[in-house]
Amino acid sequence: MTKIQNQPVEFMNLPVELKQKIAFNLDGISYCNLHLTAKKIHAELPSFKTMICQLKNECSGEIRKNYHEMYVRSIKQLIENEKKDDLIQCIKHVSANRRYRISDSVTLHTRYHPDRIISYDQWSGYTLYRCHEEIKKLSNNQLTPEVILNKFNSPFSRNSHWFVNLDLKDKDINKQSINIIFKAFNNVLNEERSSDRFLVAASATQLRGYWYHNTPAGIDKKDIINIVNHYPNLFLMGQIVTNYVLKNHVENNQQQTHL
Repeated sequence: MTKIQNQPVEFMNLPVELKQKIAFNLDGISYCNLHLTAKKIHAELPSFKTMICQLKNECSGEIRKNYHEMYVRSIKQLIENEKKDDLIQCIKHVSANRRYRISDSVTLHTRYHPDRIISYDQWSGYTLYRCHEEIKKLSNNQLTPEVILNKFNSPFSRNSHWFVNLDLKDKDINKQSINIIFKAFNNVLNEERSSDRFLVAASATQLRGYWYHNTPAGIDKKDIINIVNHYPNLFLMGQIVTNYVLKNHVENNQQQTHL
């Protein structure tokens, strides 16, 4: 309940514009809960999926500003409240690069230094294996990137190190295959209900950045942009997650240095 001109007014009876104004000042979780309270509210407050679709090219001005701020705030809040240490570590360490100077493939890589006992299918890095399987499925096994999930013990430590490498061969990369790869990441993102989807988005964002700055033969930067535009949620989420985690990682390191 809120008040207008000192008179109590039920939230349900407020004008739509005022409901939205109030709702867009909430945090992401509270907004989502409000969105699900009643059919009428559900219809009047857009879902996050709707916001992302409209952010692509169908809204502008104040609406665009509200949608963007709400979505960014909600993703940051979810990452802030994240309890899985392996997910945060994997996002911090995810990269797309060549493992060797003369390598014939780009490697999407991340790692984890566990402080608890988990199985492969429980740790966040396993979602990259699922992306590998989805790439094969969408390409009818024409694209079969090599994936390595492994762990090793450091000679100077009792702790094991976990890592996953997803190798994408240069010879297989063209406009069609890049679209298949990003579509596979987008499918896994949409199917994943756990917070591991944040690693999927961050990984796709790293891969996009590598190919944009190191465009494969026969591909222009505009081609990368055009393909990326088909998956706005994937890359917006990936950018938010990457920036937030890396920013806080740098700040934490600086604080530890001064201690």
